Amino acid sequence: MLALLLLLLQSPPEETFGHKIGADEKLPSWEKVVSFYRRLEKESDRVRVEEKGTSTEGRHMLLVTVTSAANLKRIDAIQATQRKIAAGDDKEAGDAPAVVMFIATQHSTEVASTQTLCEFAHALAAVKDKATLELLDHAIVLLVASANPDGVD
Repeated sequence: MLALLLLLLQSPPEETFGHKIGADEKLPSWEKVVSFYRRLEKESDRVRVEEKGTSTEGRHMLLVTVTSAANLKRIDAIQATQRKIAAGDDKEAGDAPAVVMFIATQHSTEVASTQTLCEFAHALAAVKDKATLELLDHAIVLLVASANPDGVD
């Protein structure tokens, strides 16, 4: 029941931004992007937002993790396994989920990628179809909403 309620509550990006993604002459501020991800984290048991530091101008540097709720509950164990795999211990791979990372906006003129990741994160957090849910059981999606948040505004 709680999972169903969470799915119904997940707000699309335009509710935070005040306009649809890609609307002419409309770009969300970095503050609104951060607010969107924090809202999505509160509304979905598939999303975790971590601040990994601050930019030169003091903006939040975010890492957003999207996966199944079960994977989020055991994320520390998954990370430990991934470190072993990275060190060459292939026998640890077993049923470890794949890890995929998307990095957006390295340069200030690359406005579409930050916005696109917002829609992508929302879609992964709100999906209900069996194929996507199964994919999230077998994958950890890491999103760096912007490698250069100072250039987003």
